[in-house]
Amino acid sequence: MCNDALATKHNIAIRLHNNGDTFCPLCSNDSETSLHLFRGCRVGGGIWGRLGLEVLKSTGFERGMEWVEAVWRDMGERERVEFMTGCWAVWEWRNKAVFEGSKMGVEDVVRRARDIMSEIEGMRKGAEAREGA
Repeated sequence: MCNDALATKHNIAIRLHNNGDTFCPLCSNDSETSLHLFRGCRVGGGIWGRLGLEVLKSTGFERGMEWVEAVWRDMGERERVEFMTGCWAVWEWRNKAVFEGSKMGVEDVVRRARDIMSEIEGMRKGAEAREGA
């Protein structure tokens, strides 16, 4: 996302020099750039408030890297983990929509992000317990 290297429909169209469908597979309202998918999309970007990360709704950025750098500076460690798992869940959801025709809702993605966060927390606690033993 930061280097705009994700295989979004917009990037694929540029790489293949074609003018095919670049619309976001989640909302169909705009070209699917990484910035749109993770922040501007009412669907993909809609998870941040539900995860308690209102800062991620920031606007006024032209590129994904600018947005990530701006919000990353203001986040603590836990918020960064939540941000990364949220991005992973959105990308996973997007791929299921593109390749499997899956129709998941925002709450499904939020639930998946929380499940991933719980797994990470469980691994962290397990590692701490082993270190303390």
